Amino acid sequence: MPPKGVTQELVEKAISALEARGKTPSVRAVRKELRTGSSTTISRHMASLRTAQASIASDEKTNIPEELAEHIQSLVAEIWDVSIKTAASRTLDLRSSIHQQAYQLSSKLEQAQECMKQMNENIKRLHDLGDGALMESINDKENTEADEPGPTE
Repeated sequence: MPPKGVTQELVEKAISALEARGKTPSVRAVRKELRTGSSTTISRHMASLRTAQASIASDEKTNIPEELAEHIQSLVAEIWDVSIKTAASRTLDLRSSIHQQAYQLSSKLEQAQECMKQMNENIKRLHDLGDGALMESINDKENTEADEPGPTE
């Protein structure tokens, strides 16, 4: 007499059948495929199968020949070194460019400040000339009025 209940082997067969038909093996789909079993039991068996498959896949990945692993590690180290040197070189180039731009901007700022200083001096001179001309005009007007005879009484 076959064992009662859902076994891990039955769940595995149901998953294979579902995958063969292109369907995703969910707890509900496996239960429908088996036409029996509790969701808890099926879920537990599916988790156990996933863990076993992950362990097998992990073991397969770590079975790289030592010589090949050392060669890969050497290549990765070499790529890393080249990357670091390239990044350092680019950083130096960028710093140099930034310093050059900063120097140029500083020079332009000094020129602009000198130009502004000259403009302010010109404005002050024009203002002083304007004040002098205004005072001269006022003096001329006063002199003209003094030379004119006043109203006769």
